[in-house]
Amino acid sequence: MTCAGLSLTKELRAEVRRRLLLAMSRFGREVRGVSAHLSESANPLGGVDQQCQVRARLESGRELTADAISGQIGTAVARSATRLALLVTAALDGGSR
Repeated sequence: MTCAGLSLTKELRAEVRRRLLLAMSRFGREVRGVSAHLSESANPLGGVDQQCQVRARLESGRELTADAISGQIGTAVARSATRLALLVTAALDGGSR
């Protein structure tokens, strides 16, 4: 897990880990690794955007990436984890299982 522009607290690290484990646990050994990158940047329209980008490495060697931007880091993490799970499902249902 990497972070840019945010304070990576124990609580935030645990929340990201919990969300990703929850989203990826159903795929078992098909998913070899998952990583997350959290960042915060100024929005050109005002305010601050929180972004979470997650990557999964499949047993086949394929890498999938999903990201989400929100005003809340928890929401960005949840959305990106859900999107990654959908991508993994589609990749595995595409015949690589």
